[in-house]
Amino acid sequence: MFENKIKITAPFWQQYINLIREEMLPFQWSVLNDEADIKIEKERDADHIPAEKSHAIENFKIAAGMNKGKHYGMVFQDSDVYKWLEAVAYALHQHQDDDLQKIADGVIDLLAKAQQSDGYLNTYFTIEAPERRYKRLYQSHELYCAGHFIEAAVGYYSVTKNQKILDIACIASICDSLSSAAKTNKILTLYPSGLNFIGFFKTVTAICFFITPCSLLAWINAKFSHNP
Repeated sequence: MFENKIKITAPFWQQYINLIREEMLPFQWSVLNDEADIKIEKERDADHIPAEKSHAIENFKIAAGMNKGKHYGMVFQDSDVYKWLEAVAYALHQHQDDDLQKIADGVIDLLAKAQQSDGYLNTYFTIEAPERRYKRLYQSHELYCAGHFIEAAVGYYSVTKNQKILDIACIASICDSLSSAAKTNKILTLYPSGLNFIGFFKTVTAICFFITPCSLLAWINAKFSHNP
């Protein structure tokens, strides 16, 4: 796997890199856990948009069976956690922080518990509508969330060599790829319109992305590489 050996040492940028690691990431972690005393502004004035809290970490705990409750947030709420993990990876690449890595490793353990036996990983559909998995690919954001997770997994593994996050991502990507491919003919049969051609194109693009070196080949390299 490609290893990024670039280090940013200029004082101007270091102050911002340190600010992100020391202030921003811990603050975002408190938001994801509904601990921050803040008011989350809606992106637009609409009653159906949930904005009272994040609930993102709690959603994973519910999906994992650790807690009881309902999913809260948008269907793509999981992506906030994945973006945070990717940011942690970049921060750890510039400066090792054992406390931050310990928190991130705990999140990865939580993702493993929330992942379903067939590899599926999405809190909204696991908690609220398992019968609707992969039924509306161009609206459900399932592949969108999975893409963000794979980016986070590759980034985090490249820095920490945490095998668990890469394994979770590879199993999830295979599940997404096979299920998406199986739905393609049904999508085109039920909705043979221009709009759904766009949906089909997005699906094929996502499947191609899942089997690129960023996912499956990265896993193969990690499993069978004999380099020390």
